[in-house]
Amino acid sequence: MEQLIQVYNESLVDELAHRDELEYEKEMKNTFISLLLSIQNKRRQFINERKRKG
Repeated sequence: MEQLIQVYNESLVDELAHRDELEYEKEMKNTFISLLLSIQNKRRQFINERKRKG
């Protein structure tokens, strides 16, 4: 019984670590997408302002 508990504990720790890695990856991707959208919006604003002045 003790061995079975140990196996389940190790499995749980591994799965939780994997979940944390996936969560971190998701956060990084969301941050990247947010920054990319911000850059695209600033670029679009700059182009529109240049068209108005030109």
